[in-house]
Amino acid sequence: MPTGVFLLGGLGTTTTIGNLANDPITGYAGRVSWTQVDTGTVSKNLVWTYIDALVNGAETYQKPFTLCVHTIVPPPYIVSAADETYTPVIAGDEYTTPVPWDSPSLASQEAFALELAAHVTGAHGALKDNPLFVGVRTSLIGLKGLDEDEGDEMTALATYNRTDFWTGVKRSMHAWADAFPAQAIYVEMAPFDDNTPSPSLDAWLIDQYTAEFDGDPYQRIGVFMESQKGYIPAPTGGAGVNLLHAISHGSYVLFQACGSWLARSPCGLVWPADDYWPENGFNLGYGAYGCTYYEYYNSDLTNAPWQTMLQQWHDFFAGAGAIGRPGPASLSAGTSGSSLMQ
Repeated sequence: MPTGVFLLGGLGTTTTIGNLANDPITGYAGRVSWTQVDTGTVSKNLVWTYIDALVNGAETYQKPFTLCVHTIVPPPYIVSAADETYTPVIAGDEYTTPVPWDSPSLASQEAFALELAAHVTGAHGALKDNPLFVGVRTSLIGLKGLDEDEGDEMTALATYNRTDFWTGVKRSMHAWADAFPAQAIYVEMAPFDDNTPSPSLDAWLIDQYTAEFDGDPYQRIGVFMESQKGYIPAPTGGAGVNLLHAISHGSYVLFQACGSWLARSPCGLVWPADDYWPENGFNLGYGAYGCTYYEYYNSDLTNAPWQTMLQQWHDFFAGAGAIGRPGPASLSAGTSGSSLMQ
């Protein structure tokens, strides 16, 4: 699995990838939407500009990279060919997109994942064969992840049921896991429910995917959360309970910061005065969940007063193991107030 402190790139842009020159930054977390790679409206039109820039930037600095391709809203010609669509609210705007179990759209996603994997770019041929490419954040049809942000509208549909939903989720997970067998695969997870109170939908989904992807023959899939702060997710809260449930079933945890500690945005949650720098996130993530992969914002990772602390954590994760709690959670106290779990 990917390990270290990764710079979170902007959606569809690699303008900050040059900061991989900074020693404390382990790698780069790329993000792009399906419609930025396939710009077709009535038929397929693959544009590889972003993927090539991502690979070339990582190869320039010889640092690892991960990739999230948001497939929540497919290209228009795929949406128009769907058997069933719905209209969720995504980041404040309504979009018409296929439901997660729409078979024609899932087939298009499977084909797209294979085309992406086979794309020849950089010094190592096919993208899937690039040794610097270490992780894929699974994206679903009609949902960004397994959470209620768009899920409330989906579970309210008359056609919704858990069996069909899981069938679609499983196909989306397999689309990426089968196309990228050498990369770690992980899915966004947050509290998620439907009209069946027990077991809760989120716990039930964790049970399903950890059973399907149990390491034999399919690789284990990690659980990803994109709203981490120095005190979130608390192990006793809904999100934290989900993460611990997934860990108990052989999964592993990866985090993206909710926002920049330095700018105290864009996350809409309250920033307490004592949650003032990324080390709070490392302490919570590693201490409570054994997490060794973090996607943090450019402004935080390039802030000069924090470089010593970031370097210590980069070095610590570089010596850690792969999955779970990798080793002794204590190092000597360093400058800038770094405690590294002491």
